[in-house]
Formats: sequence, C-alpha cells, structure tokens
Amino acid sequence: MLGILLVSQNGEIQDANDCFLEKIEYKKEELIQKNVLDLFVAKPTNNSIASINSGEHILLKKNGEYIGFTLTIDPFEDEYGPAYLLMLQRENKEAAKEITKKKIEQFQAQTNSELKKQKEFYENILNNIPSDIVVFSLEHKYLFANQIALADPEKRSWIIGHDDFEYIEKYNKPITIALERRKNFERVLKHKEEFEIEEELNLPNGKKKWVVRKMSPVFNENNELIFIIGYGLDITKIKQSETNIKKFMLAIEQSGASMMVTDTQGIIEYVNPTFCKNGGFEKSVIIGQNFKSIHSRINESNVQQTMWDMITLEHTWKGVFSNKRKSGERFYEQAIVSPVFDEKGKKTNYVVVNEDITDRILFEEEKKKLIEELTSSYNELKQFTYITSHNLRAPVTNLMGIMELIDLSLIEDETTAGLIEGFKKSTQKLNETLNDLIKTLIIKENTSLDFYRLPFQTILDKTIQVIGQQIEKAKVEFDINFEEAPDCILIGTYMESVFQNLITNSIKYAKPNIAPQIRIRTRKEEGKTILTYKDNGIGMNLNKVKDRVFGLYQKFHKHSDSKGIGLYLVKSHIQAMKGKIEVMSEVDRGTTFTITFKS
Repeated sequence: MLGILLVSQNGEIQDANDCFLEKIEYKKEELIQKNVLDLFVAKPTNNSIASINSGEHILLKKNGEYIGFTLTIDPFEDEYGPAYLLMLQRENKEAAKEITKKKIEQFQAQTNSELKKQKEFYENILNNIPSDIVVFSLEHKYLFANQIALADPEKRSWIIGHDDFEYIEKYNKPITIALERRKNFERVLKHKEEFEIEEELNLPNGKKKWVVRKMSPVFNENNELIFIIGYGLDITKIKQSETNIKKFMLAIEQSGASMMVTDTQGIIEYVNPTFCKNGGFEKSVIIGQNFKSIHSRINESNVQQTMWDMITLEHTWKGVFSNKRKSGERFYEQAIVSPVFDEKGKKTNYVVVNEDITDRILFEEEKKKLIEELTSSYNELKQFTYITSHNLRAPVTNLMGIMELIDLSLIEDETTAGLIEGFKKSTQKLNETLNDLIKTLIIKENTSLDFYRLPFQTILDKTIQVIGQQIEKAKVEFDINFEEAPDCILIGTYMESVFQNLITNSIKYAKPNIAPQIRIRTRKEEGKTILTYKDNGIGMNLNKVKDRVFGLYQKFHKHSDSKGIGLYLVKSHIQAMKGKIEVMSEVDRGTTFTITFKS
C-alpha cells in the first residue's frame, strides 16, 4: 500500500492518506499546514520542495526515529495552482538503520566532545582555585586532585584510582597521615555531614604550614551519596597574623603607656590596663563613654578644640592632658592622638597613646620654683656684694692714703712701727681682695660684650707685648701653631686675659733653673675649635686638687707671688665666651689645658 502526501508549492502539507500517517506516526491534524521539509532528515540547501528529487529518502517520525522510503515526487496543477504529490512506494529499513547508526555515532562523538570540554572547563577552574581540592569515591579512592593538592603531574596522574595508604607506601610518607584521613573520611561517610579539622605541617625547609581541611558529602537528585569532596585552605598567613596580633595585643596590654581606641565619634571601644590604672577606673565603666567626657575634667576648652580640629582633619595631635583620677588626684599625660584608616583610606577609629608625666611636670614645677628662689637669693647676694664692695672701697682707700702719709722713720718705738707696717700690708691685701672681687663681678655681669671672629695669633701677640719683660726675664720658649684653626668667635679682652694668666702661671710655676717651654695648638673637631696649652712646669697632683683647680683663692704651691685667682679668672672668661676648659697635670711633668669653643 502506498503512502500519499499532497503538498502546496510553498511546501505546506495539504493532505495525507492513512498509510502515510501510520508510517510516520502523526495524526492528520498535526501534519496539515506543517512544512514538509521538516520531515526530511537531509534538507535541500535552498529550502525548496522543487529541489527534492525522486529516489531514496529518510524521513523523521514523530518520536524522533528515522524511516527510509523510495519516494516519487510528481508536480501537478489543481484548481488552486501548482502542487506536488509525494508517494512513498517502498520502505527502506536498511537506509534508516544506517542513518540511525551514523546519527548515534555522531551524537556520541558530540556528547563525548562536550563532556571533554566540560571536564577541561571544570578542571581548569578547580586547578586555579587557591585551595587544594580532591574528590573521593565511596571506597575512598581518588577520583580527582587539583594542582594545589598535588603539584607533581606524575603523582597527580598516578593517584587517580588509589587511596592514601597506597600513596604513602609509594612515596614513603608517614602512615599517620593516611590513618587520620581515613578516620575523617569514614566519619563523613557514616554521618553524611561535613567535617573540618586544622592541620599543622612541618615543611622540608624547617618552617611550619597550617591548613584547614574539610570533607563534605555530595548527593544526587535522589539524595543518594555519590562521592565525597575534600578541600583544604592554606591559613599560614592567617595563623602568622593571629600570632602577630596576639604579640601586639600582649605588648599593648603590658605597656607602661596607657592606650585607648575610639570610634570616629569618640566613643571608647578599648582601653588597656595601664589606662585603667592611671585613672583609677574599671574597664567596664570606661568602655562606651565618650573620650571628650573622660578628658575634659581639667583640660582647657581650647586644648580640646585644637585636638579635635586636627584629628578631624586627619592629622596627628600631640600635647599634654591634665586630668583627675577617680580619687580626685590631679595627674598629667603626654598624649598622641592619631586617626586610623582602613585599606580603602576610610577613617575608622582614633588611637590615643598617653604617657604619665606627672612626676616630670611636678619636678619641672619644683625646679622652676627653686630657680626662682635661687635667682632671688643670687640677686640679693649680688646686691649685698655690690653694696659691701662699694662701702668698703672708700674706707680702704682712705686707710691706704693715711698709710702713705705715715713716715715710719719718725716712729722710734719698734713695736708701734711693726704694728703700723703690718696694718699697712693688711690694708693693701684688703684692697687687692676688693679689686679681685670687682673683677669677677664684672666678668659675671658683663654679658653684653660683643663677640668677633678673631685670630688667635693677634691676641697672643698683644698679650706678649703686655708681659714682655716677664717673658724675656724667664727666657720662655714658645712653640705656637694655629694653622689648623687660625681664628674663632671670641671676646678679645677675655682671650687676652686667658693667655696672660696661663703664661704668667707657667713662668711662676716653672721648674728651678729650667726655662719655661710653652706649646700652643689649635684644631677643628666636629664643628668645634679646640685649643691646647701645655707647659713643662712643676705640675700638680690632680688626685688631691682636681676639684679645686679653678676655685677662687686656691693655692697649690708655696709661692710668694701666688694669689689663687688666676685660674678662676681663666675659667670665668672662657665660660663667658661659651667655652669650657679641662686640665691634665702630673707633678714635675707639666700641665696641659684643653679649651673647647663652640665655633
């Protein structure tokens, strides 16, 4: 029996007999107005019914199966215009089988290709996840391991289908690893719940590594367990950060400085024990309070405002807080208040670091008070000295005048003459003492003398001119070299006095029958000018007299011409020129003075 199909010129099905409908398993109403080309497996390239030739063709049944026919296509004209009559003359089962086979092979190849692409796609994702990932069968065999789980490609390929016991045997690993992992696997297998552990590993380089490992069950759509996935995350950096944070927090907790953290509104979020100790408050009382209220009991409002203005503008503020402890006792803190920013640069907190400087402040206040008292006492003493020296000057001058008028040759009584001679000497000594006192007062008070950059050689030449006779008489030998530091900022008259007193001392305390030898050098050292003065005199035992060398009226040798004021004047002049003097001396080996000026 023939299957017959009537098709319009544009390919729409107009009618079909029962045989045709039976063969392709469609109902007539399902076919009417359907395009006949949709039934052909191999469609013409131009999508036209006129392009289909009579012969062997494969049609597509409703259920998707293929059916082969020997097909005759005849065009004809009816009352509606051109049309086609398709007649299925003979069924070709072999052709249908062949095309079905090809389609199945093509589908399988296509499916395998898609599966391969999907496999490669997901493996690529899993291999690039920063975590080691493995998949186990329900027999605890490895089905997959990504590159982080096993970096070695050979090991990664080998382990598929093997378990941990086989792995540790092949690669000589500790059996404890396999036992621990099997225990965890069986736990998940039994309870069908995720399980998590933390592992600490010792690396070959001696360092440690921490990994969080999880095992999770995977179910199908029927809620049946199909495999178990394990994954691990390297938390070494997190662990190290936690350790550092613990150390940091321990340092903060034990710090001698008080510390506070507030939010951007000044609400206190954290205080360390020192903060509580300094203020005498409990931590629970402080947390949640506003920083402004804690630090405003004594502080002046302008201090508070300046601080908040600066930190609001994201600057660090440094200053002193004056506060009260819970007991009411006043205390002082050196404070640093800084804003804190997150990684995006957003301000999140303020940190306040305080150092208790109460003792320092009280000491400074006491020192200031003592300085004021000493200054007052010094001024009073200075005034007394001025008055005393002034009031004594006239009587002493009168006494000396009277002594000059007395002719001792006219006094016959030897006792009286002796008394008058002694009185005359005492009056002269008192006059010298007054002059020395006035000299030292002038040096101490005369701070307005001008400094100039002066050459040492010029000052020394002037000095030698003044005491030239003493130098010539003593046959002094000089060894002078000012080349390294030829000049310095000095007060000329003071430096002349320094040279004069040092040279006259070298002459006065020279060794018997040995000419004084004086060696003077200057040099620059770390921005300072250093002058050394050395002689070959009788020297001193510094162990006995070191603390008194530059004292007023200090004598260390039995010399009739010694008054004990020369070195005192030297030191006073040098200090007035912002310098300092040091001495080195040995008995019979001379004395060396080292004078240091700031420029």
